[in-house]
Amino acid sequence: MERKAMTDYTADELEPVDCSGDEQEITLSAYRADDRFDIWVSDNTMLTKIKNAMKRVPEAYRLEDIVWSKEGTVAGYKFSMPKNLLRFGSPVKFSQEQIEANAARLKEYREAQKAKTE
Repeated sequence: MERKAMTDYTADELEPVDCSGDEQEITLSAYRADDRFDIWVSDNTMLTKIKNAMKRVPEAYRLEDIVWSKEGTVAGYKFSMPKNLLRFGSPVKFSQEQIEANAARLKEYREAQKAKTE
């Protein structure tokens, strides 16, 4: 990857991080008074999520830094994002009846799609 100013990179230009799976990590940090989180990413799954978020809302997500290994590959990225975009959810729980109803609807949909192609 070509080295240039952080503001000149697009999400599509960010390469996967070159480190083993057990070394990959994600760290969020911020001071209470800050309005943005700093995000350290050396995990390729999270990198993909952030790249997709950068494409959807480019004004919100900023690439702050790229850390390079001595071999010249990317060791990790530092991004920032507004604190108000962070969400904590809870797992969705379905009753057995809801699960069965959803399965029946999905089966019906698949059969209808199959009938269209025949």
